[in-house]
Amino acid sequence: MVQVISAYEKELNNEKIPAGKKKVLLAALDLFSNQGFHATTTSKIAKAAGVSEATIYKYFQSKDDLLKKLLSPLFIELQQDFIGSLSQYQTLDALVTFIVKDRLEFIKANFDFIKLLLQEILTDPKLLQYFKDLISKETDFINVFNSWKQKFSEIDPHLTSIEIIRVIIGPIGAFALQTDFFNYQGDTTSDYSLIKKQIIAGLTN
Repeated sequence: MVQVISAYEKELNNEKIPAGKKKVLLAALDLFSNQGFHATTTSKIAKAAGVSEATIYKYFQSKDDLLKKLLSPLFIELQQDFIGSLSQYQTLDALVTFIVKDRLEFIKANFDFIKLLLQEILTDPKLLQYFKDLISKETDFINVFNSWKQKFSEIDPHLTSIEIIRVIIGPIGAFALQTDFFNYQGDTTSDYSLIKKQIIAGLTN
């Protein structure tokens, strides 16, 4: 399962962007993921990157702006890897089985980064609005879920794409939090099967 931080680091190292900007992005990515957004100051980022704070503000308007730039690897993974894989499944059962396994493995591999983003999105109204705007612009992403209603006749035709997403995210997110915060260690096969049943029930009832 891809680790978006490692993938993004490789991508940045191969990109032709100013060296100072690249250093700032890599340092911020590491510090935000390991120390948290609020605990990371621009002076810490500058020190870790080996640049001045003035260099940070040369490329980014604020620390919030820097965090927004770091959202991109998640959307790249969603679009290129995850969404691109969904069309190959011809039954709802097979599709949901894949989604449950793939997304839980993705969350496990990238939990610290995802937790950071969720914390900031839920506590920062401006960042939450930015995230909503970003999602609303991704019409291909939204259309994928709408197309399921035509492909799988058992899905409730009255469900909107956002409701379909919510039905999927709910059980997966709850299980991921349970596993991390309560150190739950159950039987993976039976747990995944239960989550699949919950999602299918939510989509078809």
